Amino acid sequence: GFTGSDGASQAEALYDAGEVVRFVAAVGAGTLGVVSGGSGNHIVKHARRLLVDALVKLCDEAADVDVRLAIHPLSPAAAGGQSIVTTLEQ
Repeated sequence: GFTGSDGASQAEALYDAGEVVRFVAAVGAGTLGVVSGGSGNHIVKHARRLLVDALVKLCDEAADVDVRLAIHPLSPAAAGGQSIVTTLEQ
């Protein structure tokens, strides 16, 4: 994830996400669903800031190939603590 919750750096996560954005564009899907992932070892406020920083970069890349990003909040019950975006307001 973008917060390092899976052991990858943010740069590695952005590279992987960029590959997916290019794939979505190549198949003509037009929209890519994004789930935030967990907070890793960060407090939630910092994890959300990392997520926003990553999404800004990813949005630029997605816009270049005409792909929209759809952020999917997951309820705390469904996410099992593995999503820092759990409501639409966030």
